[in-house]
Amino acid sequence: MKLKTIASSSSGNCTRVSSGKTSILIDCGIPRKRVYEDGVFDISAIFITHEHSDHIKGVNVLYKKAKCKVYLHRHVYEARPKHFESIPIEDIMFIEAGDITTIDDTFTVEGFSTKHDAAYSMGFVVTEISSSKRFGYMTDTGAVTALIKNKLKECDSYFIEADYDDEQLKKYADYSIELKDRIKGNFGHLSTAQAIEFIKESVDLEKVNNVIFGHLSARTNSPELVQASIDEEFPKYINKFYIAPIDEELDI
Repeated sequence: MKLKTIASSSSGNCTRVSSGKTSILIDCGIPRKRVYEDGVFDISAIFITHEHSDHIKGVNVLYKKAKCKVYLHRHVYEARPKHFESIPIEDIMFIEAGDITTIDDTFTVEGFSTKHDAAYSMGFVVTEISSSKRFGYMTDTGAVTALIKNKLKECDSYFIEADYDDEQLKKYADYSIELKDRIKGNFGHLSTAQAIEFIKESVDLEKVNNVIFGHLSARTNSPELVQASIDEEFPKYINKFYIAPIDEELDI
């Protein structure tokens, strides 16, 4: 199983999971040319976490080339139908949290509900069938619930949102108090501190291959701040951590 964050920030998100000739995308909130920046590849499926534009604004155009199934919750589709208008209804696959979807006899993908101010929001666990390796993808959630912890148990790799740094969010003058409260609320985003707390409580770093911190806000977080937290909290495991760049790809 190979992982690539093609884009990861509050301005655009897209992650590729591949094995052999099979590739799936989680979200597409970027232009098609960025998805194919390293060359055109076959896309077997696109899974959508929720309907905010930084996660879906590129789907319509990408579909015209990819011609693949798009998996999402019905509420997400109904909230932003124009973002999916180029996709024939037979290629729109409605899924619920807990559903397990098999892609090309290569992957299974299970959705789980997250807590975000969207019509519906999900994370995903992608399992490579041949190796049983599991990749847990958690973004855009204001809290890590008991259900999320249970679904993400014993993954081999993780993508975990670290949207904001507490102090940077507090100091950022261009955000209103209401917006700051929304970001750090139970239906907002995870901070670096919350992401680290999840790892401490729920992840056995002795057994994990890698942990990717992503969805960093360029306004209220930075790779340098996240790296400093990793160095302080996990000095024995620094080589297992990666930070998804805001405007560049990360290939693992």
